[in-house]
Amino acid sequence: MKLPQNAMLLLGRKTTYPIAAIHFKTKQVTLKESDKVYNTVSIKDICFDYSGFDEEDIKNFHAMFN
Repeated sequence: MKLPQNAMLLLGRKTTYPIAAIHFKTKQVTLKESDKVYNTVSIKDICFDYSGFDEEDIKNFHAMFN
């Protein structure tokens, strides 16, 4: 299954960061904001970058959160 590599944090400046980890059970994502700074946020507070994904890939990815 394909996983997004980046996500835009919708809190504050709306900046895009690399995804360090996706926590499917808790519906949270850890973003790498800099070399030593990580931020774990709810999937409600980000927008995934689906570059290179087709509709089926996106559907399969979202199904992992259920």
